[in-house]
Amino acid sequence: MMTSWHLLSLAMLLLLSITPTVTEVEDSMKTNCATQFLLKEKAPEVPGILENGNILKQNRYTSICQTFNDVQRFVTLYDKENRIPVFSAYRFTGKQGTRPGQPWMIEAELAGKQDVNMVNDNANYNHANQAADADYNGQTIYDRGHLFPVSLAFSQDDKKATCTLTNTVPQTINCNRGKWRVIEDKIGKEMNTECINNNNQIEGFLVTGAQPGKNKLNSQVNIPSHLWSAFCCYNRINNKWIAKAYRVSNIQTGCVRQDLTLAQLSQKLSPPGTKYDFFPNSLCPW
Repeated sequence: MMTSWHLLSLAMLLLLSITPTVTEVEDSMKTNCATQFLLKEKAPEVPGILENGNILKQNRYTSICQTFNDVQRFVTLYDKENRIPVFSAYRFTGKQGTRPGQPWMIEAELAGKQDVNMVNDNANYNHANQAADADYNGQTIYDRGHLFPVSLAFSQDDKKATCTLTNTVPQTINCNRGKWRVIEDKIGKEMNTECINNNNQIEGFLVTGAQPGKNKLNSQVNIPSHLWSAFCCYNRINNKWIAKAYRVSNIQTGCVRQDLTLAQLSQKLSPPGTKYDFFPNSLCPW
């Protein structure tokens, strides 16, 4: 028979497995946490949403410094109304390791709960401002599609940090495991070989985002019409800046891949008369 002391010990172990960390939810992308993941420490320009590092509609959008085991890993601009990220940004320094068996996590502060960041999604949280793991259950069309890819993370803890629902969107299984995976692999190989800085180290800056669609998963989570990714870096060997962009449709069959310049991707994302700028004030070629 299990004693009360054993029950208490078991409860404490379960609490420790949640891995609490200091929360990093902000109202701009000018913080020290955010800028470390951005080229030239400048946030992307997202017309009508994020301009000069300032979030224009703070009741709807928020900046999340994605923190795991008390280490800041990457940054996300999150749309609380659509319950998907606008984009996630990361400083790439190489990739290694394998995909971890990490449970899906949520951002507790967005749920109005205790002051922790990523927690395992195994509690009865109020998911008013974000997707819940349960939103993806009971269907066979959509994956929990990473924006910052688990495959491009450097350490195992970086990989675990990507497994938060504030870094995911509903992505069709065929697309996520097909052409989008090919794009992620291609980006990883390109940055590993081409992004060599003046210190002879791998360094590139990656921004991956989603275009909101017209439908919702479980009547809760916006299903993007497209996913996109762009990276920029300096190549010391050839003494030049390199930038590439990719976009893929998010449909069940006939997923279409596009290899683009930054200018072409910006044109597809920008409302008339505006400009989506992924790497402001940089020398990235358009």
